[in-house]
Amino acid sequence: MSFNDGELGAVVQEVSETVIKVQFKEGGVVLPYKQVRIPGTRLSTLPVLRDNDKKAIITMALPFKMDYICVPNITSVKDVQEVRLARTNEGGKLAIIAKIDNLEAVHQFEGILKYVDAVVILRNELGFELMPEKLMLAQKWMI
Repeated sequence: MSFNDGELGAVVQEVSETVIKVQFKEGGVVLPYKQVRIPGTRLSTLPVLRDNDKKAIITMALPFKMDYICVPNITSVKDVQEVRLARTNEGGKLAIIAKIDNLEAVHQFEGILKYVDAVVILRNELGFELMPEKLMLAQKWMI
């Protein structure tokens, strides 16, 4: 398990229906708006875009005529459609780059690929969920 976008590692000690107790491998501060990963598990069904992300598309990306927007934590076609809807509602034509950084996205890769303009495969992030030999097979399959 990892916190702060992979900067802090932890070992799961106990799991209940609503609580996961962990022991951190080293000290550090768990920061807000940083990713928490439990291999093979999606923590919630939170939307891929928070309100401040949508605001950034409207107030920065579209007015400054940016060409691309790179979206992390994509797990499904639904996530891509949410980004596309936020962009389209404001009359924008931003191209979408999906960051493939979790196992769920690997399993949905072909569907995601149909709806985005480009992908970035983050092997270091996928390494939290896949053993090295499986990571190389997944990467080969996606290319």
